[in-house]
Amino acid sequence: LGGTMYLFCNVLKFQSAHFVGTRPLTLVEAVYLMSQILTTVGYGDITPAFPRGQVWVGINVIVALCLYGSMVMEVVGMVQ
Repeated sequence: LGGTMYLFCNVLKFQSAHFVGTRPLTLVEAVYLMSQILTTVGYGDITPAFPRGQVWVGINVIVALCLYGSMVMEVVGMVQ
């Protein structure tokens, strides 16, 4: 998560109706976007401005889904 936060705040450019042009996210905006990704809500109000950002966000969605699968398997293991 730390590496993703660094990329969101310093490397990747995002666009939104809430700000003009494309720019990296502030820390608060990055936490907001990560919470959308991890909960798979995806409001769409902040989106990557370029393809490499879209790919990175897509990778984060896949990692989040794998994380959910891992947590479910741990709970199942505890119950058995």
